[in-house]
Amino acid sequence: MTTSAKRKPEERINAGTVLEAARGRWREVLEALVPGIDLSGRHGPCPGCGGRDRFRVSPDEVDERGGWFCGQGGETTGGDGLALLRHVHGWSFEEAVGRVAAVLGMDARAAPAGGRGGRRQGKAAAARSSASAPRGGNGRDEAQARAARQARALCERARPAGADHPYLRRKGVQPVPGLRELSVADVREEVGSEPRSKDGPLAGRLLVAPIGDLEGVTSLELIDEKGRKAFLPGGRVKGCWWAPEPLPERPERILVAEGIATALTAREATGWPAVAALSVSGLRPVAEVLRRRHPEAHIVVLGEIGQEAAAQEAARAVEGAVAIPDFEGAAEGADLNDMAQAVGLDAVREVIERAAVRPPWHGLVPPGYRCTDDGVFERADRDDEDDVRLAHAPAWIEAVTHDTDRHNWGRLVCWRDLDGVLHREAIPADRFHGVGHELAQHLANRGLSVVPGRERRLMRYLASFRPPQRLTAATGTGWHGSAFVLPERTINEPEGARIVYQPHGETLVADAVRSSGELAAWQALLDPAPSIVRFLTGASLAAALHHPLGVESGGFHLSGATSRGKTTALQAAASVWGCGADPAVAGGHRAYILRWSATANALEALASGFNDLALVIDEVGEADARDFGRTIYRLMSGVGRARSRRDGSLAERRSWRAWLLSAGEVSVAEHIAEGGERLRGGQAVRLVDLPVEAVFETADAADRLKAGLAEHHGLAGPAFVAWVAPRLESVRARWRSYDQEAVGLAATPEARRVRRRFALVAFALELAAEAGVVPWAAEDGLRVAREAFGLWRQERAAGDEGARGILAVRDFILRHEARFQRQDGEPPRERAGWYRDGHYHFTDQAFREACAGANTRAVKRALKAAGLLHFSDVARLTARIRVDGGRRPHVVAVSERVLDYVPDEPSIAISAWDTGDTGDGPGVARASGCPHSVGDSGDSGDTRGEVGDAVPGVPSVPQAVGTAGKPGVARGVPGVPSVPAGKDKAESESGMQPLLDLENDDAEPEPPALEI
Repeated sequence: MTTSAKRKPEERINAGTVLEAARGRWREVLEALVPGIDLSGRHGPCPGCGGRDRFRVSPDEVDERGGWFCGQGGETTGGDGLALLRHVHGWSFEEAVGRVAAVLGMDARAAPAGGRGGRRQGKAAAARSSASAPRGGNGRDEAQARAARQARALCERARPAGADHPYLRRKGVQPVPGLRELSVADVREEVGSEPRSKDGPLAGRLLVAPIGDLEGVTSLELIDEKGRKAFLPGGRVKGCWWAPEPLPERPERILVAEGIATALTAREATGWPAVAALSVSGLRPVAEVLRRRHPEAHIVVLGEIGQEAAAQEAARAVEGAVAIPDFEGAAEGADLNDMAQAVGLDAVREVIERAAVRPPWHGLVPPGYRCTDDGVFERADRDDEDDVRLAHAPAWIEAVTHDTDRHNWGRLVCWRDLDGVLHREAIPADRFHGVGHELAQHLANRGLSVVPGRERRLMRYLASFRPPQRLTAATGTGWHGSAFVLPERTINEPEGARIVYQPHGETLVADAVRSSGELAAWQALLDPAPSIVRFLTGASLAAALHHPLGVESGGFHLSGATSRGKTTALQAAASVWGCGADPAVAGGHRAYILRWSATANALEALASGFNDLALVIDEVGEADARDFGRTIYRLMSGVGRARSRRDGSLAERRSWRAWLLSAGEVSVAEHIAEGGERLRGGQAVRLVDLPVEAVFETADAADRLKAGLAEHHGLAGPAFVAWVAPRLESVRARWRSYDQEAVGLAATPEARRVRRRFALVAFALELAAEAGVVPWAAEDGLRVAREAFGLWRQERAAGDEGARGILAVRDFILRHEARFQRQDGEPPRERAGWYRDGHYHFTDQAFREACAGANTRAVKRALKAAGLLHFSDVARLTARIRVDGGRRPHVVAVSERVLDYVPDEPSIAISAWDTGDTGDGPGVARASGCPHSVGDSGDSGDTRGEVGDAVPGVPSVPQAVGTAGKPGVARGVPGVPSVPAGKDKAESESGMQPLLDLENDDAEPEPPALEI
């Protein structure tokens, strides 16, 4: 006989009552009786037959009836929850019902009213279970209504829970209004049966925890002194919770725990509202109900060790957070209550508060997607499908951007790289609609791990954001009103506004403008720097002043032989705004210094990117000499070339405000000449030449500065702007009254334009000293600016003298061509040199004679700049030829094209600087209140009548003062002061330094006292 046949009628299990009570609670039952079962609906191993991947529960039926399927062996089997229990454990029908009843905490033998009808109901239930057929809802609804009535009645009978209840004392928590207390007899009297857990009947004092949802109480959880738990038979639990007290109307946060003890612990630790879902499977339904009721609340799911997946699933469903216990190695446990007892409530509070920080994308993610610390996902259309991962790290849109004209719209994109570092970048809106995967590649290059093949889906996700915040977009660096924009920050933002840097496309400035080290260390490095380094540092700071103070764009160019410290001086200027490393050492990516080896379009992009910043470019020899003159004009013009789109319409032109610092082995004029062109006045004014010989006294000093600037940089410029920006109006007033004449003499409009730029450098250094940004005294700025201005004046004077010398050489050849020995010809009388291969090869003595008193070095350089000199010795600018049986003398090889030489009319005449009506007579120039500098005549009182009045821009013919048999030597050169006749050497050295030594016409012009 079967087991059921041996039972007495009163002992037979009432299957109908049990199955009715289990309806809607099968997830709870299966988790209790089939440990480790996967109830997500995904395919996996079968807990019954051992199949590896053909088993799954039915997501639509698992709660209602425990529906499942197994396709192992090619045949599909399945059924309801009872059938699964029998499939897994081999139980009989009655045994399976009894186990389910125990989990539900009910007496399986209790029959509903009607006696024999109950037995018929049990048979019908067994039949339905065997057939795995869906069931109607009338019986379930009645059971749930009955349980709700019983729950309300028991709550009315219950008394407040006592603090001495053994369960509360064991868990270390205090009673709350939401906990009541009853006896087992009270429950039996109301329900008709004793409450039971899967471990047996409950006994002693019972804690009563009302369970409900937004509609009210639906059931009770009963907890005895030993911690055994049971629910009222038939009561609805799914999507319901227990709360210590009613939730606030608009809670800022809600903690969702699994059990009552954990909810009480979290509430005591944080003071935040908490609820208990009463089972692991209840976490997600409860969280979803609370999310619908409180859409603005931040929901934090309190997980347990070993059940983290369920907590994370619930948090993902509601865009919430997860807090997992951390026992810090002090003890073992599972939930936050165990943690509190092991390490204290403070540790629990820290864990919860750390997890409860709202993610920055909270409330912004568009429907159909979710963003978590684990990445970006596109939600699946069905519950039984997995969400599609788009990225392995979070990415979101924080704000919408546009400029002050409501053009140049964009998005502020935020993402974390795989190291967890946060990135923010304002990106133009049109890039979200570009061809291909350019934007996804851009983000990937900056650390966002994009899933290959899903780039377009990620772009759709980002383009779907509609954040409410609006920011002002700055398409370039530099001044925007009273604010100064840098790639990573904006200085002096207006109150209540936020300005972000949003370039049109890829730019180097974001990588170049960065800071490192300490400002004090940077100042210590530059404190002993020579004057030209100090000047370039001030010039770099002046880049931020030239626009608000109304000074036109321009630049400075260092020229001189290689390995003399020019690049190191540029590094000092670059370190004001970014990495001062040598590009040859740093590889170029980190270095602020750029190279001239770029196309015209690339240089436009660079100028646009470094707007109102120092544009530092090295190695002018790498630039295209044929186009270099036009490049200078374009860079200083401030606007790019007009270009058309594919449809023929005009594209938007780039614009910028350039402030250029450059260096190279050749001067601007020489490099232009190498391209077959001649230096024009406008080019000379815009990018002025500063010739240098040796910047540093020793190579070690330069190397120490190089190494230090690679470590400490990018601090002075932002600090200077932060000091200037809030004082901009007073700075403007000071500049209007600044004595620019103290820098040096400048009589022509062109010269004054150049002097104004040098004066701005002096002014910038004065302000920087006052702000504590540079280590030098305020008056040091004027000193180094005057010395640098003297260098420029010397260079221009040498250039003017050189043009005069070329004319003298040309005239000498025309008059004395017979003095040059031809190939295989006889040596002429008073031989001046040799004529070979289209060149006149002068001896040193003959070349001095041909220069007619002009400085030979200046003439050689002018010939080189004009493309008329052939040389092999770079230092001496001479060549060597084989003559007279093997001798190889040094010669000055001048091209025969010199006979066609016609000089350009200079835009800036040196004579105009130093001649003017000063009250001291014609031809005398003097800077009032300024010590004598290069080109100053001094106030000698001498009218110097032997120097004729010079016409600016037109070289005058020198008056020859010669001796018998020799060409005359210019006694006075218009615009270039010489030692006046009758003045002795001591007097000339006391205050006047001539540019030309007429007693040694091969000597170099002495530079001013510049520390180089």
